[in-house]
Amino acid sequence: MIYPWLTEFKQPLETAYGVNKLHHGILLSGQAGIGKAQFAQDIAQSVLCNASSNQLQTCGQCKSCQLQQAGTHPDKLVIGQDNKTIGIDEIRKVALFVQSSAGQNANKVVIIHNAELMTVAAQNALLKTLEEPNANRYLFLVSNEPMRLGATIRSRCLCYNLAINQPEQVTNWLANFSLVTQPWHILFAHQPLLLLNWHEQGDLNQLDSLYMAIESLDAQIELKLVNELLKQKPEYISVFSIFLFAIIKKYLIDKKITFNNYQECMKLLAHFENSRKTILGLNVTLATSRLIFSLQAQLNN
Repeated sequence: MIYPWLTEFKQPLETAYGVNKLHHGILLSGQAGIGKAQFAQDIAQSVLCNASSNQLQTCGQCKSCQLQQAGTHPDKLVIGQDNKTIGIDEIRKVALFVQSSAGQNANKVVIIHNAELMTVAAQNALLKTLEEPNANRYLFLVSNEPMRLGATIRSRCLCYNLAINQPEQVTNWLANFSLVTQPWHILFAHQPLLLLNWHEQGDLNQLDSLYMAIESLDAQIELKLVNELLKQKPEYISVFSIFLFAIIKKYLIDKKITFNNYQECMKLLAHFENSRKTILGLNVTLATSRLIFSLQAQLNN
């Protein structure tokens, strides 16, 4: 099932499929946590359903649907789910897969998750498949960072950027999981599945603690707690930066700081982000402490 905030994006594909003009290569992009993987899965299931005819719908009862539910459909190939580099050998399997005969309703589908992780050689190998498409073969490339794909790959695909155009749909959906109760939750309303994952993993309490520890950035903050949380959960560092950005922006809106101070704070944050992404073996505790002290100096200037 496609998430409610993405249903509007299905209609153009359904229209094209209904007149046998669905593009053979579709690049699904958008922020992490928006629902791209499920969107690709839904379209793939519809294409493979024996009863779907010329509609992108699934019956849930035919042999094809049953095979998909069991994860054993012979006409569906999924790669890239492990978040590892996708090499040329995997893409060669894609080429062989699309060239072979279909076992069910003549259609075959490939889903490449994290497509930006393809090596240059893998992308070059995929290019031939995209340039010389076989009939009734559909490739779905799913990516958080489509610009990391070669320009030629992008030019051979229908580029489909998924976004949230009706935020109230997300808010209503998140309310079912009590995920609009904390002030920082709204910062991730454009990545609802990320919030849901934190909820299911039991991470929300720790993230609440992280936010509250730095909320009074212009005064005394619990730096020791911040460093302990980031040490325990290194994946929170990007969230920590988002929290800081939002807090500093609020200071500007509330006219607690000047625009010049705001700009200096943004430079400090950008430097921190660049350092943590590019410096191997970075002392995160030290870098975090320096960032906090530097930001406080600007906020209290």
